[in-house]
Amino acid sequence: MRRYARTLILIAVLVTLAALALSFQKISIGNFERRDDTLLGLSLGLDLQGGSHLVYRTIDAETGEPITPSNDQMDGLKRTIETRVNASGLGEPIIQTLGDDRLLIQLPGVDDPDRAKSLIGETATLVFKHRKLDVERSLDEISDGDIVSIIAGRLTEDGELVVTAGEPEADPDSEASQEEEQEGTEVQETEGETPAEDEPVPEGLLGPPRMIVEFTEQGAVEFTAVADRLLESLIRAASSGGTSSAVPSRLEVAVDGEQSLLFELTALSIARIGTTTSYAFAFPSEAAGLEVTDVESIQALLGDSPTIHFTEIQDFVDEDISEGTLTGEDLARAYPGTHSGSGVPIVNIEFKSRGARIFGELTSKIAGTTDQIAIFLDDDELISPTVETAITSGAAIVQGRDFTLERVR
Repeated sequence: MRRYARTLILIAVLVTLAALALSFQKISIGNFERRDDTLLGLSLGLDLQGGSHLVYRTIDAETGEPITPSNDQMDGLKRTIETRVNASGLGEPIIQTLGDDRLLIQLPGVDDPDRAKSLIGETATLVFKHRKLDVERSLDEISDGDIVSIIAGRLTEDGELVVTAGEPEADPDSEASQEEEQEGTEVQETEGETPAEDEPVPEGLLGPPRMIVEFTEQGAVEFTAVADRLLESLIRAASSGGTSSAVPSRLEVAVDGEQSLLFELTALSIARIGTTTSYAFAFPSEAAGLEVTDVESIQALLGDSPTIHFTEIQDFVDEDISEGTLTGEDLARAYPGTHSGSGVPIVNIEFKSRGARIFGELTSKIAGTTDQIAIFLDDDELISPTVETAITSGAAIVQGRDFTLERVR
């Protein structure tokens, strides 16, 4: 028995290691990493899990004759197909170059070749748009009837509203007031008891004074859509890494009260109060040209019956080019290069006659302004350059602050 002890121990260790290997699908040791999407973390090919196997050959779109593309063109085609397949949820494609003019595309696990052909065979759509910055849009969908009240107040750390000024006084001649007064005469203080009083909220737990706008149910729905767009714009600007020249969308607020006020706010200065239909707006003191630091001062500026109007200043709006549609069909060619003076990477573009005319008219109109030409490939924005001078020759270069040789390719 002792003679086989070492053998038995070795077998037990191997069995234990095998069990652990099956139990932990994801393992990372040093430079080795096993994924957890399949058994043992293996990427199964077509021979094990099936799928679609497609081979494409480059041809001239007009003559149908085979052509030999450049390496950059083949690399660009591979990236476009890979991005398109990944976005569709069909899985991760395996793309290889066969010779000089063919691509092998394997889609493990995709058993619908017709769907794969349809997706891969789509022509990449390149579209040029006219981008306008800081576009004002009056929020006419929010009318005076959608505003219930406009008062001053503060918010606690928990987002609770505390109003310390501007609460309307009761009309002494009203029936409600008379009933309250009559009921009050019937209340007798019981010995040892004192009337309950609301405990004041400590000043340290209160935020800065704000303007509180209460909407109707429909008004709150409309304004929430506006607040969501402001937040999306702020996130979009932050995720651009500083490459976008567009300023995040703002909300212009015009208040007509005891004094006319006009100021702009970003998404960070607007907050919904819990699940109510009320929103709290930061109240910049410079809006009134006064030192506004307390609720009473804001309420005095608002008055008893203020009105309010909102204007959305959109970060940008992409429009079709009024001179005519401009797409990849209008391009003669586009290729990477470097600037002859500075040596920085650039993209060279050359238009056909129709495209040159439309491009020339657009650049003549927006040259020297903040307007941009937004360029999209399959609805994904590539770049949105400004125009320094009118370009009527049909040939132009595109420069970008984040351009590298790899990116321009």
